[in-house]
Amino acid sequence: MSNSTEYPGPIQYIVDNPDKTFGTWLMGGIGDFVLTGAIISMTAEYWTRYSKTDTSTYKSLVLVTLVLNLLKTMQTAGILWHKLIVGFGDYYSAAASPWYSTIVPLTSELLCLIAQLFFALRLYRMMGGLRLLLIPLGSTLAMGLAGNIALTIQVYQISSVESLASFNRTCIVALVGVMSADLTITLASSYYLWSSKTGFKRTDNLIGRLLHLTWITATLPAISALLNLVTYITLSPAGDSTFIAFNIISPKLYSVAMLYTLNTRQRLMSNDSSYVTNSRSRDGRGANLTREPVQFTDGRHHVNTTASVKFATPSGFDSTDSPGKSGGFREASFDRSREDGV
Repeated sequence: MSNSTEYPGPIQYIVDNPDKTFGTWLMGGIGDFVLTGAIISMTAEYWTRYSKTDTSTYKSLVLVTLVLNLLKTMQTAGILWHKLIVGFGDYYSAAASPWYSTIVPLTSELLCLIAQLFFALRLYRMMGGLRLLLIPLGSTLAMGLAGNIALTIQVYQISSVESLASFNRTCIVALVGVMSADLTITLASSYYLWSSKTGFKRTDNLIGRLLHLTWITATLPAISALLNLVTYITLSPAGDSTFIAFNIISPKLYSVAMLYTLNTRQRLMSNDSSYVTNSRSRDGRGANLTREPVQFTDGRHHVNTTASVKFATPSGFDSTDSPGKSGGFREASFDRSREDGV
C-alpha cells in the first residue's frame, strides 16, 4: 500500500482499492462484451424471422440499435484500454477522463431511451392512446434525458475523479427519471392487460403470456437501474465506483429486452394464431358462427393488423349468459388474417 501522502485523497483511494475502482470498470466491460454478443445474435434471429414481414420502421430501429450498441462497446473498450493499459501504474493518468469517457451518461441514455420509446409505443398501440399517461410518462422520459445531458456536460468539465461527488444531484435526477419511466410503462402495460381479461380460457392464456413477457423483459433492466442508483448514492461518496459496472451494462439490458420482445412475437402467437371453432355444441344443437373485429398489432406491414375473432354460439343461446354458464358454448379464437397476407 502506498503512503497516503503521495496522492490526493480520491486518487489514493484508487491506489488502495483497485478492486472497487478499476475492478468495477473491468467487470462492467466484460458484461458489456457478453451482452453485445447476445445483441448481435438476437439481431440475426430477428432478421431471419421478420426481415420480410416487418415494416421498415422496425427494421431500421433494430439496425440503429445494433450500430449504437457496437459503438457503445467500442467506447467501453477504449475506456478500459486507457485506464488499464495506457494508465497502468500511472494513477493520475488512469484517473483522468478522456473525452469518450465523459460522454458515457449520454450514450447510455440514448440506448435506454430508444428501448423505452419502443415500449411506450407498444403501450400506445395496446391502449389506443396514452390518455392520462401522457403527462407522467412524458415527464419521466424528459427527466431522464435532461438529467443525463446535464450530467454529460458536468462530467465533460472535470478532468479527474477528484470531482466525482460534485454532480450528485444531477446523477440522481437522471437515474430516477429513467427508473420512473420504466415503472410507469410496466405498471400501465400490466394494468391494461390484466383488465382486458375476458373470462375465455384461450384469450386469457394469451393475455397471461403477454403479462409474463412484460415483466420478464422489465425485470433485469429495472434491477440494474436500481442497483446503479443505490450503489451511487451509498458507495460513491467514499470513492467506490461499483455503480459504474451497472451503468455500463444497463443500456445493453434495455436493448436485449427490446429485441427479445420483438423476437418473441412469432412464438407467442404460435399456439393461439388460428383456432377452429366447433360448429356444434356437445348436446348436438346448432351453433351460430359470428365474427367480431379485435385490434392486434405486432409491427408487421400495414400496422393496422385487425384480426377476426370467431365466436360460436348455440342456437337459442341468450347473449346475456356468462361465458361459463351451463348450456352455453362461447369460445374465442384468433384468426390471423392480415392485410399483409401473413
